Amino acid sequence: MDIKEFTSYSNEGSTCQENGISNKDIAVLAIGTGAITATKKASMNEVLQKHVSFFRCDNEPLGCGSNETIGRQKAEECLQKETILDNYLFHKAIVISTLGGGTGTGGAPVFAKYLSDKGVEVTNIVTLPFCFEGKNRKHISQAAINEMSNYAKTTIVINEDIYQTLLKDEAMTDYFDAIDASIENAIFLAIGVYPQKAPWYKRIFKIKSIK
Repeated sequence: MDIKEFTSYSNEGSTCQENGISNKDIAVLAIGTGAITATKKASMNEVLQKHVSFFRCDNEPLGCGSNETIGRQKAEECLQKETILDNYLFHKAIVISTLGGGTGTGGAPVFAKYLSDKGVEVTNIVTLPFCFEGKNRKHISQAAINEMSNYAKTTIVINEDIYQTLLKDEAMTDYFDAIDASIENAIFLAIGVYPQKAPWYKRIFKIKSIK
């Protein structure tokens, strides 16, 4: 498992580094394939680019086989060595994970704790799996949320089942587009910058905990 900077910026030089240190003080860290895919559109938003640096973390190329124990182990191993995050100075980090798989469910709590222990203010943005994915995925996802909330000021939860209900007559791709848009709008909420107007169903969040 490794942490890399997103390379999908639409503007050349938008990472705004000086002497190896970013002049932005907010980091967005997407953990796992689902979170990386969902965050890609947000990383190309020119407004967000002015405020945050985007990073991705995955256990390439095979993931963690939907095993959260392996995801946790790989995250811990990743943080035992120097990472790209050590080259930046952030006061706030937004940890994003689409829960239910192995990499994000196991790794996100590890990264949230690591950042919190470094004195960084953490906000979590997570999605819950669809009901049809099974009770076990719901259970491990809730356990991950409970753990992550211990290290965060705010946890924003997006329930994917809501979109299946609201968009029941639409294609599955429309569900995922709505979830991606919700994650993007949740990032805006987390950094205190109001996004452009979006349909209300793309702004559904549950703020789980504020310390």
